[in-house]
Amino acid sequence: MGLCHIADNMSLRAYAEASQTKVTVKKGDTVYGICQSLGLDYNICKNTIMRLNGMEKESELNSIKVGSTLIFPASSRDCVESGKSGDD
Repeated sequence: MGLCHIADNMSLRAYAEASQTKVTVKKGDTVYGICQSLGLDYNICKNTIMRLNGMEKESELNSIKVGSTLIFPASSRDCVESGKSGDD
């Protein structure tokens, strides 16, 4: 692996981390509510949030645990809408 390839991987990782926000879940939090507080469109970002947090089903978005850390995209522009829900 060349130095340029390593630098490219580091740049991609740094960009990915910079375009994400980590949130510690508090009592009463919902993914929808966290999206609202971060200015994210839940419907556009839910599939990206699931992917970032290793969730396989959309129903997992409704069973977040207090104290856990969730990763959210930094903006709705960073979300990829797949056109299907996680439960399909």
